[in-house]
Amino acid sequence: MTMTYRHLADEGSFLSHVHELFDIGKQTTTPEKAAMFMAFPFFEKLPFWCFGGSFAIMGYCRASSQQLFDKPFHKVKAQIADGTALRSLVADFLSQAHDDTGEYMMKAVVLTGYMAGMETTASILQTFLLAMVLYPDVQARAHVEIDQAVRHDSILCLDDRASLPYLAAILCDS
Repeated sequence: MTMTYRHLADEGSFLSHVHELFDIGKQTTTPEKAAMFMAFPFFEKLPFWCFGGSFAIMGYCRASSQQLFDKPFHKVKAQIADGTALRSLVADFLSQAHDDTGEYMMKAVVLTGYMAGMETTASILQTFLLAMVLYPDVQARAHVEIDQAVRHDSILCLDDRASLPYLAAILCDS
Protein backbone atom coordinates (compact mmCIF):
# COMPACT_ATOMS: atom_id res chain seq x y z
CA MET A 1 0.00 0.00 0.00
CA THR A 2 2.81 2.36 0.86
CA MET A 3 4.75 1.84 -2.36
CA THR A 4 1.75 1.93 -4.65
CA TYR A 5 -0.55 4.57 -3.18
CA ARG A 6 1.54 6.03 -0.30
CA HIS A 7 -1.41 6.71 1.98
CA LEU A 8 -2.02 4.78 5.15
CA ALA A 9 -4.86 6.68 6.81
CA ASP A 10 -7.62 4.26 5.87
CA GLU A 11 -5.45 1.25 5.07
CA GLY A 12 -7.37 -0.81 7.62
CA SER A 13 -10.63 -0.53 5.70
CA PHE A 14 -8.82 -1.20 2.43
CA LEU A 15 -7.12 -4.27 3.88
CA SER A 16 -10.32 -5.63 5.38
CA HIS A 17 -12.01 -5.16 2.01
CA VAL A 18 -9.20 -7.03 0.23
CA HIS A 19 -9.24 -9.83 2.82
CA GLU A 20 -13.00 -10.16 2.44
CA LEU A 21 -12.63 -10.54 -1.33
CA PHE A 22 -9.85 -13.11 -0.93
CA ASP A 23 -11.92 -15.14 1.51
CA ILE A 24 -14.98 -15.07 -0.75
CA GLY A 25 -12.83 -16.00 -3.71
CA LYS A 26 -11.28 -18.95 -1.93
CA GLN A 27 -14.63 -20.27 -0.73
CA THR A 28 -16.90 -19.78 -3.73
CA THR A 29 -14.97 -19.19 -6.91
CA THR A 30 -13.94 -22.15 -9.00
CA PRO A 31 -12.62 -21.91 -12.56
CA GLU A 32 -15.87 -23.38 -13.87
CA LYS A 33 -18.07 -20.91 -12.01
CA ALA A 34 -15.88 -17.99 -13.03
CA ALA A 35 -16.07 -19.02 -16.70
CA MET A 36 -19.86 -19.33 -16.50
CA PHE A 37 -20.13 -15.99 -14.74
CA MET A 38 -18.00 -14.29 -17.39
CA ALA A 39 -19.99 -15.92 -20.21
CA PHE A 40 -23.37 -15.17 -18.62
CA PRO A 41 -23.11 -11.99 -16.53
CA PHE A 42 -26.86 -12.03 -15.83
CA PHE A 43 -26.11 -14.76 -13.26
CA GLU A 44 -25.21 -11.85 -10.99
CA LYS A 45 -28.94 -11.00 -10.85
CA LEU A 46 -30.03 -14.47 -9.75
CA PRO A 47 -31.55 -14.71 -6.28
CA PHE A 48 -29.15 -15.58 -3.50
CA TRP A 49 -30.74 -19.00 -2.92
CA CYS A 50 -30.16 -20.05 -6.53
CA PHE A 51 -27.07 -22.29 -7.04
CA GLY A 52 -26.08 -21.86 -3.41
CA GLY A 53 -25.67 -18.10 -3.80
CA SER A 54 -22.31 -18.47 -5.55
CA PHE A 55 -23.21 -16.30 -8.52
CA ALA A 56 -24.77 -13.58 -6.37
CA ILE A 57 -21.62 -13.53 -4.25
CA MET A 58 -19.49 -13.33 -7.39
CA GLY A 59 -21.59 -10.34 -8.50
CA TYR A 60 -20.89 -8.70 -5.16
CA CYS A 61 -17.19 -9.43 -5.66
CA ARG A 62 -17.25 -7.76 -9.07
CA ALA A 63 -18.76 -4.56 -7.66
CA SER A 64 -16.47 -4.64 -4.66
CA SER A 65 -13.41 -5.21 -6.85
CA GLN A 66 -14.34 -2.19 -8.94
CA GLN A 67 -14.34 -0.09 -5.77
CA LEU A 68 -10.88 -1.40 -4.87
CA PHE A 69 -9.82 -0.65 -8.42
CA ASP A 70 -10.96 2.99 -8.39
CA LYS A 71 -11.19 4.37 -4.85
CA PRO A 72 -7.48 4.45 -3.79
CA PHE A 73 -6.45 5.73 -7.22
CA HIS A 74 -8.94 8.61 -7.05
CA LYS A 75 -7.83 9.36 -3.51
CA VAL A 76 -4.26 9.88 -4.73
CA LYS A 77 -5.60 12.09 -7.54
CA ALA A 78 -7.40 14.21 -4.94
CA GLN A 79 -4.24 14.42 -2.82
CA ILE A 80 -2.29 15.62 -5.87
CA ALA A 81 -4.92 18.29 -6.50
CA ASP A 82 -4.69 19.36 -2.83
CA GLY A 83 -0.90 19.31 -2.91
CA THR A 84 -0.74 16.75 -0.09
CA ALA A 85 0.25 13.65 -2.09
CA LEU A 86 3.44 11.90 -1.11
CA ARG A 87 5.66 10.23 -3.67
CA SER A 88 4.29 6.87 -4.84
CA LEU A 89 3.97 4.77 -7.94
CA VAL A 90 0.53 6.22 -8.65
CA ALA A 91 1.58 9.82 -7.95
CA ASP A 92 4.58 9.43 -10.25
CA PHE A 93 2.36 8.02 -12.97
CA LEU A 94 -0.22 10.79 -12.62
CA SER A 95 2.48 13.45 -12.85
CA GLN A 96 3.23 12.29 -16.42
CA ALA A 97 1.12 12.93 -19.50
CA HIS A 98 -1.17 9.96 -20.24
CA ASP A 99 -4.57 9.03 -21.64
CA ASP A 100 -7.47 7.13 -20.07
CA THR A 101 -6.15 3.81 -21.40
CA GLY A 102 -2.90 4.37 -19.52
CA GLU A 103 -4.81 5.22 -16.36
CA TYR A 104 -6.85 2.03 -16.58
CA MET A 105 -3.66 0.02 -17.08
CA MET A 106 -1.99 1.74 -14.13
CA LYS A 107 -4.95 0.95 -11.87
CA ALA A 108 -4.73 -2.69 -12.91
CA VAL A 109 -0.96 -2.88 -12.37
CA VAL A 110 -1.11 -1.26 -8.95
CA LEU A 111 -4.01 -3.34 -7.64
CA THR A 112 -2.56 -6.57 -9.01
CA GLY A 113 0.84 -5.82 -7.49
CA TYR A 114 -0.68 -4.97 -4.15
CA MET A 115 -2.92 -8.03 -3.97
CA ALA A 116 -0.21 -10.39 -5.21
CA GLY A 117 2.25 -9.01 -2.69
CA MET A 118 -0.25 -9.36 0.11
CA GLU A 119 -1.04 -12.98 -0.71
CA THR A 120 2.64 -13.85 -1.21
CA THR A 121 3.63 -12.34 2.12
CA ALA A 122 0.88 -14.21 3.93
CA SER A 123 1.86 -17.49 2.25
CA ILE A 124 5.52 -17.05 3.14
CA LEU A 125 4.70 -16.33 6.77
CA GLN A 126 2.40 -19.35 6.98
CA THR A 127 5.07 -21.57 5.42
CA PHE A 128 7.69 -20.29 7.85
CA LEU A 129 5.43 -20.87 10.87
CA LEU A 130 4.52 -24.35 9.65
CA ALA A 131 8.19 -25.22 9.19
CA MET A 132 9.02 -24.03 12.71
CA VAL A 133 6.20 -26.15 14.15
CA LEU A 134 7.13 -29.23 12.14
CA TYR A 135 10.89 -28.96 12.80
CA PRO A 136 11.41 -27.87 16.42
CA ASP A 137 15.12 -28.77 16.18
CA VAL A 138 15.56 -26.13 13.45
CA GLN A 139 13.65 -23.63 15.56
CA ALA A 140 15.82 -24.41 18.59
CA ARG A 141 19.06 -24.04 16.59
CA ALA A 142 17.87 -20.67 15.21
CA HIS A 143 16.95 -19.57 18.73
CA VAL A 144 20.42 -20.47 20.00
CA GLU A 145 22.01 -18.52 17.14
CA ILE A 146 19.86 -15.47 17.95
CA ASP A 147 20.74 -15.72 21.64
CA GLN A 148 24.45 -15.86 20.80
CA ALA A 149 24.27 -12.89 18.43
CA VAL A 150 22.11 -10.66 20.56
CA ARG A 151 22.33 -9.86 24.23
CA HIS A 152 19.25 -10.52 26.34
CA ASP A 153 18.79 -6.79 26.96
CA SER A 154 18.58 -5.83 23.28
CA ILE A 155 16.59 -6.79 20.20
CA LEU A 156 17.62 -7.88 16.72
CA CYS A 157 18.55 -5.20 14.23
CA LEU A 158 19.86 -5.17 10.66
CA ASP A 159 23.43 -4.90 11.90
CA ASP A 160 23.08 -8.39 13.43
CA ARG A 161 22.36 -10.03 10.08
CA ALA A 162 25.97 -10.94 9.37
CA SER A 163 26.13 -13.00 12.57
CA LEU A 164 22.92 -14.95 11.80
CA PRO A 165 23.71 -17.18 8.78
CA TYR A 166 21.53 -20.09 9.92
CA LEU A 167 18.50 -17.84 10.43
CA ALA A 168 19.14 -16.24 7.04
CA ALA A 169 19.19 -19.69 5.43
CA ILE A 170 15.90 -20.62 7.12
CA LEU A 171 14.26 -17.44 5.91
CA CYS A 172 15.55 -18.00 2.37
CA ASP A 173 14.11 -21.50 2.38
CA SER A 174 10.70 -20.16 3.36
